[in-house]
Amino acid sequence: MVILLDAVAVSAYAGSPWDGLWDLERLNSHFSAHTFSLTKLPSGMWRYGDGPSASVFAIDGKPYSEPNAPDFTMTARISATGALELIESGYGRDMQRDRWEPSKDGAALTVTRTRIYPDGRAATSASSAVRVAGTSGFGGTWKEVPEKSADDVPAGGTNANRDPETRADSRPYWVISTAPDGVMSWFIPATGELIRGKPDGPPRPITGPQQPSRRTFVWHSRSAHQIEFFASDNGYLVERATETLSADGQTFTDELWLVGHEQEKDIRVFRKR
Repeated sequence: MVILLDAVAVSAYAGSPWDGLWDLERLNSHFSAHTFSLTKLPSGMWRYGDGPSASVFAIDGKPYSEPNAPDFTMTARISATGALELIESGYGRDMQRDRWEPSKDGAALTVTRTRIYPDGRAATSASSAVRVAGTSGFGGTWKEVPEKSADDVPAGGTNANRDPETRADSRPYWVISTAPDGVMSWFIPATGELIRGKPDGPPRPITGPQQPSRRTFVWHSRSAHQIEFFASDNGYLVERATETLSADGQTFTDELWLVGHEQEKDIRVFRKR
């Protein structure tokens, strides 16, 4: 009898309105112009920061562990053409390669960024950045404005408005599911990132092949259609987000920002398949 009752309870479970496969509608999303800085310290080391997280390193081609994510390292070097090359690695593999090429007057940068995914796939994008503080060299504060790459131009068909990182293999951006006990799982197939827990306040780990071991998150449920998200590295709050589900359950917006950069919010729109 107990088995039968359990079976009825599971079959009657209707799931959550968040559950489903979700694609990023890039054309309907807004990506802010973000600021970042590179500062030379009295020790001769350099500090890169784009929010509460920071990397400290020498520009000598050697890897340096990141303070709040020691699983990750940053390597910096100057190329033969005078560009600054930054390589972020984790668990023995490169995850991101950036190349900063300065303008002749030193007032702008061309930034080429290559993201390397766990399966070895690479996605390259380009942006420009203008100096907002500092006078010369790579040091100073910069404001970056994303530019469209060939992958951002819709090519028609059912994948035209999907994120270019997932368009090639038709994978959704998010796979969301909810267990009968209320535990939610938010999974990103492209990166293997998994956020799993209840929106009830306690910190839990964010897992995945490119996630630092000391990264945690907290979810707070503001209503059945809105969740607040807080991410921390080694106990330091680094990122916040608010996810809001539409009344018909077919779209949700993800308002995302780095702590200390509240004026630079990205607003991403996702649509259920």
